[in-house]
Amino acid sequence: MDEVALASCSKLGYYFVDGKVPGVRVIVLNTNYFNWEGGVDLGNELHSKTADAHLSWLQQALATAPAKAIILGHIPPASSIPASEEGYTSGKMPGTTVPGVQLWWQSHIERYNSIVAKNPGQVSFEIFGHIHVDTFYISRTGAGRPGEGRTPSGVLWVGLSLVASYPPKNGGVRRYSFHNATKQPTDITQWYYDVNASNITGQL
Repeated sequence: MDEVALASCSKLGYYFVDGKVPGVRVIVLNTNYFNWEGGVDLGNELHSKTADAHLSWLQQALATAPAKAIILGHIPPASSIPASEEGYTSGKMPGTTVPGVQLWWQSHIERYNSIVAKNPGQVSFEIFGHIHVDTFYISRTGAGRPGEGRTPSGVLWVGLSLVASYPPKNGGVRRYSFHNATKQPTDITQWYYDVNASNITGQL
């Protein structure tokens, strides 16, 4: 990281770097600012202003990006953890009932998706984690309730975890391959270990 990125990371927890991937700005978010599950409260003025400022920063980071951009973050901008992970229903989103545990506030999801979708094709990849589930989400933009006649705008990739999860699943790592020109993902290779066998042998 250069001095500007290091200062932003140290103070705010988010930053971007250019040139690590040729022709690509790598943008790293601090998703804790949007974390409904972790206690972010939009009724709290400080929480609300901090989250809004971060999304404004993202908008500017994309507007000044040299060409393509890749976005990295911990908690995915999604309404819920898949039901297979937490296994219960939350009705926290006004007017909706969704499986699992809400991750981001819906207003933040809407703004994030609209920012990323503003220049189609600019953001070639969005990678997140947190939920310890090998899955993906389809982001959407447009008017209306979530999932009702809205335009798909991107794919949010969520990787598996190196450590065993809750409930127990096999841990592993993932390698992405990219097209050199488009910076779009072309392939995924995953390695995983057997949790039960590892506990018995003490080896991965």
